[in-house]
Amino acid sequence: MGSKVRGKISKTDQEQPKQGVVESFKKRRNQQIAMGLAVLIILSGFSVALYMANRGDDEDQDQNTYLNSIELGGEWFLNNQDSSFLYYEYDLEDGTHSTSHHSLREMGALWSITLLNDFLDDEQYANLSDRGFDHFEKHFEYDSDDDFLFVNITPTKIKLGYSAFIILVLLEMEDDLKDYYLMQFANGVLFQQQEDGSFNTFFYKDLNPGEETGVDYYPGEALFALMKLYQYTGNRTYLEAVEKAFPFYRDYWRSTNSTAFIPWQTRAYSLLYQETKKREYGACLRNPSE
Repeated sequence: MGSKVRGKISKTDQEQPKQGVVESFKKRRNQQIAMGLAVLIILSGFSVALYMANRGDDEDQDQNTYLNSIELGGEWFLNNQDSSFLYYEYDLEDGTHSTSHHSLREMGALWSITLLNDFLDDEQYANLSDRGFDHFEKHFEYDSDDDFLFVNITPTKIKLGYSAFIILVLLEMEDDLKDYYLMQFANGVLFQQQEDGSFNTFFYKDLNPGEETGVDYYPGEALFALMKLYQYTGNRTYLEAVEKAFPFYRDYWRSTNSTAFIPWQTRAYSLLYQETKKREYGACLRNPSE
């Protein structure tokens, strides 16, 4: 990491110290069920339920189906907790949990849990959100040269996506250091943006020679987090960073049609269009090749 001076963030250095289904899935084919399925069920359920509510749909039975899917997805999290936060996989065939972990997806799960807590107003999800945040907070580190925080949970691959998900998590939680954390993690995301608008996928490129720039995955999460942060703070720096990135990623989509590009980038540009009403962003949502 070159000459970077890094260290664990200490709450004593800050002005304010912190105070701090399975059974339902067994009807599915016998295979390992990863938490990603629960995340997908929850987010899909949220999206459809919100769409139906906004449309004024009177089909209560259909809407209840989606609400039930949200609750079942949440039960997966509640029933698959380990000593620190969550198990990543459960084997339906032999009834055991895998010892493997995927930190980025586990952060995505934490974000889903914070949304569940708000949606269901259930103390179980509040407690699990706190457990998950405490687990990841232990890995917050500070770059004193460039004044930003990052999550150092996989030291050889410090992913941009970590910072994006921690921002999304913090926006749904209350914490004495919330605004400080948000600003510092946002500083890290902005630090990764290049002159052409693209984002480096990994922090500290000397750790991953040739892999420092990525396009399909983490930049979309970062752009979405910046837009949510703009809506929270009103700081146009975050909006302008997303606008700067738009031409690069629009052109990238035109040249590759990568499906990995779609979910997070379109979330970000939907918010960008809502905030600016610029036709080019709306057109991209209808057809990214435009």
